[in-house]
Amino acid sequence: MTKKQLKEPQVIQTLDTDYKKDEKEEASDILQLLYLIKRAQRPYLGITKLQKLTFLTELEQQKKSIKGFNFLFYRWNYGAYSRDLQELCGMLLQFGLIKKPHKINKKGRDYIKKIFQNNKEKCRYN
Repeated sequence: MTKKQLKEPQVIQTLDTDYKKDEKEEASDILQLLYLIKRAQRPYLGITKLQKLTFLTELEQQKKSIKGFNFLFYRWNYGAYSRDLQELCGMLLQFGLIKKPHKINKKGRDYIKKIFQNNKEKCRYN
């Protein structure tokens, strides 16, 4: 085992592990994740890159005191890992809002556009 590999995951974000997200936080995570995937515009966005990108985005949001993602990340072999994020990606794939390798499809684009248009006073959509 190399130095980078860990036997047990270590929490790298301070969030109560018994914390349960409410519906608004769940919806916020879904919309932010769809938007992040859309804005990434990479030819291939695998789960490892998506985990890292989401973690770094959340870290930047915290530095700027912006309420952002609500994921609990662990230090893992390939960097930050969130089981909640993994499950959410599976759900988005199942509902047809994204496709592998983690690209947003027309249904997903239409979904976030509709949400942002219905809430113009609360958010900005590019």
